[in-house]
Amino acid sequence: MSSSAPGPGRGRPAGRSGDESRGVALAAARRVFARDGYAGASTRELAAAAGMEPANLRHHFGSKAELYARVVDDAMGELGDVLAHELALTPAGAGPAPFLRRLGALAAEAPDLVTLVALAPLDRARHPELAGPLGDGAVGLEALVRAAVAEWRPDAPPELADALIAIGFGLAVYPARIDRTLDAAAVIEAVATLFDR
Repeated sequence: MSSSAPGPGRGRPAGRSGDESRGVALAAARRVFARDGYAGASTRELAAAAGMEPANLRHHFGSKAELYARVVDDAMGELGDVLAHELALTPAGAGPAPFLRRLGALAAEAPDLVTLVALAPLDRARHPELAGPLGDGAVGLEALVRAAVAEWRPDAPPELADALIAIGFGLAVYPARIDRTLDAAAVIEAVATLFDR
């Protein structure tokens, strides 16, 4: 006689609420997406990292694209809050060096966060299915950087903000995907020192 009850490891783990399961799945997905990118992360791998079945992951988040969008949206909000806080603590006219140093510290503290945010615009450009769920999330961080530059250096050309975006997020991508031996924090500190002068 067969039973319709799920077997071991199926569905939501015993003792875990739906909210807890979603939280565990989001944290696991952030690690997997930051490590493998959108294309490299399978639904099966994402579910296994969260300790659940793929069907249960789809139940909570819908498609892989919707899960990715949720993870990126949460990461964008988190990073935006950190950078906005740093901006609030930075005296006017201090220049962009404190912003770069905070980004370097954050890359060391939460590399998956910085890597995910840096790679999201690339994934969105490569995968048409992300255009709807992901939307324009990266634009908010770009606007934050541009506002910070305008406050620090009101007479700065717009290319300064472009350079900070390229430096900050390029240094997040380069050590994560190309040269894992690169000390991104040391490179950011070297660039910040140039701005100090």
